[in-house]
Amino acid sequence: MSVSVPRLLTACGATALLALTATACADDGQAVGVVTYSAASQEAEAGGHGEAEAAEESGGHGEAAAAEEHSKTNPYLKGCHKMAEPATKVHNNTNADLVAFTGADCTGESKHIGSKTADATAPHADAWQSYNFTPHN
Repeated sequence: MSVSVPRLLTACGATALLALTATACADDGQAVGVVTYSAASQEAEAGGHGEAEAAEESGGHGEAAAAEEHSKTNPYLKGCHKMAEPATKVHNNTNADLVAFTGADCTGESKHIGSKTADATAPHADAWQSYNFTPHN
Protein backbone atom coordinates (compact mmCIF):
# COMPACT_ATOMS: atom_id res chain seq x y z
CA MET A 1 0.00 0.00 0.00
CA SER A 2 1.48 3.32 -1.01
CA VAL A 3 0.72 6.73 0.48
CA SER A 4 0.65 9.71 -1.83
CA VAL A 5 3.00 12.61 -1.16
CA PRO A 6 0.20 15.17 -0.51
CA ARG A 7 -1.37 12.89 2.11
CA LEU A 8 1.99 12.34 3.79
CA LEU A 9 2.72 16.08 3.88
CA THR A 10 -0.75 16.79 5.27
CA ALA A 11 -0.30 14.19 8.00
CA CYS A 12 3.16 15.52 8.93
CA GLY A 13 1.88 19.11 8.96
CA ALA A 14 -1.07 18.19 11.18
CA THR A 15 1.23 16.34 13.59
CA ALA A 16 3.59 19.33 13.81
CA LEU A 17 0.67 21.73 14.36
CA LEU A 18 -0.68 19.50 17.14
CA ALA A 19 2.75 19.41 18.84
CA LEU A 20 3.01 23.22 18.69
CA THR A 21 -0.49 23.61 20.14
CA ALA A 22 0.27 21.24 23.02
CA THR A 23 3.46 23.06 23.99
CA ALA A 24 1.77 26.48 23.74
CA CYS A 25 -0.38 25.58 26.76
CA ALA A 26 2.67 25.50 29.01
CA ASP A 27 3.76 29.12 29.46
CA ASP A 28 7.48 29.59 30.14
CA GLY A 29 6.57 31.40 33.36
CA GLN A 30 4.66 28.46 34.81
CA ALA A 31 5.57 25.13 36.35
CA VAL A 32 3.83 22.37 34.43
CA GLY A 33 1.93 20.04 36.74
CA VAL A 34 0.16 20.18 40.09
CA VAL A 35 1.22 21.13 43.60
CA THR A 36 -1.02 19.37 46.13
CA TYR A 37 -0.97 19.86 49.87
CA SER A 38 -2.93 18.50 52.79
CA ALA A 39 -4.08 21.01 55.36
CA ALA A 40 -3.27 20.36 58.98
CA SER A 41 -5.98 18.22 60.55
CA GLN A 42 -7.99 19.41 63.53
CA GLU A 43 -5.99 16.92 65.61
CA ALA A 44 -2.75 18.74 64.83
CA GLU A 45 -4.35 22.17 65.30
CA ALA A 46 -5.72 21.16 68.70
CA GLY A 47 -2.19 20.86 70.06
CA GLY A 48 -1.31 17.25 69.30
CA HIS A 49 -4.10 15.39 71.06
CA GLY A 50 -4.03 11.66 70.53
CA GLU A 51 -6.60 9.85 68.41
CA ALA A 52 -8.66 8.85 71.43
CA GLU A 53 -8.84 12.42 72.70
CA ALA A 54 -9.63 13.76 69.23
CA ALA A 55 -12.36 11.14 68.80
CA GLU A 56 -13.84 12.12 72.16
CA GLU A 57 -13.90 15.77 71.12
CA SER A 58 -15.53 14.97 67.77
CA GLY A 59 -18.39 13.00 69.27
CA GLY A 60 -16.76 9.65 69.98
CA HIS A 61 -16.69 8.33 66.42
CA GLY A 62 -13.28 6.75 66.95
CA GLU A 63 -11.36 8.69 64.31
CA ALA A 64 -9.57 12.01 64.02
CA ALA A 65 -10.79 14.70 61.62
CA ALA A 66 -9.55 14.20 58.06
CA ALA A 67 -7.13 16.64 56.48
CA GLU A 68 -8.47 18.76 53.63
CA GLU A 69 -6.52 18.59 50.37
CA HIS A 70 -5.78 21.63 48.16
CA SER A 71 -4.10 21.82 44.75
CA LYS A 72 -2.75 24.37 42.31
CA THR A 73 -2.34 23.47 38.64
CA ASN A 74 0.47 25.04 36.59
CA PRO A 75 1.48 27.60 39.24
CA TYR A 76 3.66 30.57 38.26
CA LEU A 77 7.39 30.04 38.75
CA LYS A 78 7.96 33.54 40.13
CA GLY A 79 6.71 34.82 43.43
CA CYS A 80 5.61 33.42 46.74
CA HIS A 81 2.55 31.16 46.82
CA LYS A 82 0.60 31.33 50.09
CA MET A 83 -1.24 28.14 51.01
CA ALA A 84 -4.96 28.40 51.78
CA GLU A 85 -4.34 26.60 55.09
CA PRO A 86 -1.18 25.43 56.88
CA ALA A 87 -0.13 22.10 55.39
CA THR A 88 1.50 19.06 56.93
CA LYS A 89 2.18 17.34 53.58
CA VAL A 90 3.21 18.83 50.24
CA HIS A 91 3.37 16.85 46.98
CA ASN A 92 5.23 18.56 44.13
CA ASN A 93 4.06 16.89 40.93
CA THR A 94 5.43 19.64 38.66
CA ASN A 95 8.46 19.88 36.40
CA ALA A 96 10.21 22.34 38.77
CA ASP A 97 11.73 22.05 42.25
CA LEU A 98 10.09 24.06 45.01
CA VAL A 99 10.96 25.26 48.50
CA ALA A 100 8.29 25.05 51.23
CA PHE A 101 8.35 27.58 54.09
CA THR A 102 6.85 27.71 57.59
CA GLY A 103 6.12 31.45 57.21
CA ALA A 104 3.20 32.77 55.15
CA ASP A 105 5.47 35.06 53.09
CA CYS A 106 8.15 32.52 52.08
CA THR A 107 10.17 33.13 55.23
CA GLY A 108 11.03 30.98 58.22
CA GLU A 109 12.26 27.41 58.15
CA SER A 110 12.35 25.92 54.69
CA LYS A 111 12.80 22.62 52.91
CA HIS A 112 13.60 21.81 49.29
CA ILE A 113 11.04 19.51 47.66
CA GLY A 114 12.22 18.20 44.32
CA SER A 115 10.13 17.78 41.21
CA LYS A 116 7.80 14.77 41.36
CA THR A 117 8.40 14.21 45.10
CA ALA A 118 6.56 14.77 48.39
CA ASP A 119 7.43 15.82 51.92
CA ALA A 120 5.61 15.47 55.23
CA THR A 121 6.44 17.53 58.30
CA ALA A 122 7.38 15.90 61.58
CA PRO A 123 4.45 15.43 64.01
CA HIS A 124 5.43 18.38 66.23
CA ALA A 125 7.00 20.60 63.55
CA ASP A 126 5.48 23.81 62.22
CA ALA A 127 3.25 23.32 59.19
CA TRP A 128 4.14 24.63 55.73
CA GLN A 129 2.41 27.94 54.93
CA SER A 130 3.92 29.01 51.61
CA TYR A 131 6.21 27.92 48.79
CA ASN A 132 8.17 29.24 45.85
CA PHE A 133 10.05 27.63 42.99
CA THR A 134 13.82 27.40 42.75
CA PRO A 135 15.44 29.31 39.88
CA HIS A 136 16.06 27.24 36.79
CA ASN A 137 18.14 27.77 33.66
